[in-house]
Amino acid sequence: ANLLLSAAFKSPQMYDPAAVLYAIPELASLGRVFRSTSSTALTETETEYVVHCLKHIYNDHVVLQFNVQNTIDDQRLENVSVAIEADTEVFECTGELPCEAIAYGETAS
Repeated sequence: ANLLLSAAFKSPQMYDPAAVLYAIPELASLGRVFRSTSSTALTETETEYVVHCLKHIYNDHVVLQFNVQNTIDDQRLENVSVAIEADTEVFECTGELPCEAIAYGETAS
């Protein structure tokens, strides 16, 4: 199985959590999402930025969608990506889609 990091599009409130992935051309070849998990907090809510993760399961891939909220007043986060470390040979990171910018108070993924 392959692992792909997603951090490219703003995350609107929606019923289907995988819907945002279908609009990303780089992910079109993966097909349809089999299942998506609920959001898991990766940081404390009091930190400079708040990060949540959703996992999207495909037939042969797992896409991790990181939702990042900028909580730093008067700061703009640019070229945002999330780095992961894995001590496993089961998964391989095959790509990353960074977010161009996140303004104060906004959330992007």
